[in-house]
Amino acid sequence: MADLFEIQEDKIHHGSMEGKYSHSWVEGSFNFELGSGKQIPLSHTKTYLGTSISGKKIFIMALMIIIGLIIIVGKVFYLQIIKGGYYRDLAEGNRIRLQPIFSERGIIYDRFHTELVENVPNFSLTIIPQDLPRNTEKREEIIDAVVSLSGVPKDQIKGLLNRYSLYSYASLVIKENLDYQSALKLYIQSSQLPGVSIEKGSKRKYVTGNTSASATLSISHLLGYLSKLNDEETIKLKDFWPKIRLVLGTILFYLWIWKRKKNWKI
Repeated sequence: MADLFEIQEDKIHHGSMEGKYSHSWVEGSFNFELGSGKQIPLSHTKTYLGTSISGKKIFIMALMIIIGLIIIVGKVFYLQIIKGGYYRDLAEGNRIRLQPIFSERGIIYDRFHTELVENVPNFSLTIIPQDLPRNTEKREEIIDAVVSLSGVPKDQIKGLLNRYSLYSYASLVIKENLDYQSALKLYIQSSQLPGVSIEKGSKRKYVTGNTSASATLSISHLLGYLSKLNDEETIKLKDFWPKIRLVLGTILFYLWIWKRKKNWKI
């Protein structure tokens, strides 16, 4: 018969528990017959509360966390420092758009206060490539609609878009000198066509002073005129496009201003 007062030793022979047993308490490890602090330590009386994660696993987890932080910091450095300017400009381009407003040129009179040149309204059908849909099919549908409304050949419109693809924020003139009724009709329908709009401007009208049908007198070559950029000028001034859409056809216009400042009479 077993002695009821015999100190029972626990059957667990490992001082440090691992795995699912690590959070279990093991009782009966001490002899409580003696006073506090005088218990006789047994051979198996060690720490019975251990950790369920080994040191190797902790090292691997810490290494993975450090590598992840390095990747995140590297990506942030790449986006904010290396490519910061590019993405900043891209964001500003989506938020802010510069729309040039061209001022009208002044009316010129001679010394008898006779009007020599004036500005008349001019309507143009334009396309902004950046505002066209990214989807190819929808983009083609809009181009087909513009062809139907304007009568401009499709190849001409697509050629214009391909030619000035670098200047996607600039409005490309598809058709000029629209009459009021045509401009109004296109303006109403353009609300359903992204990237298509009607721009109002002005053009110079040189007054001949003679209303007869045979009158051929014109002094535009003396007063100065604006002409469109040709292919050669477009290549030379590509860095300034679309800020410069027109160039002065003659320097005499500036001479006229200079003479006016000197109170010269023409």
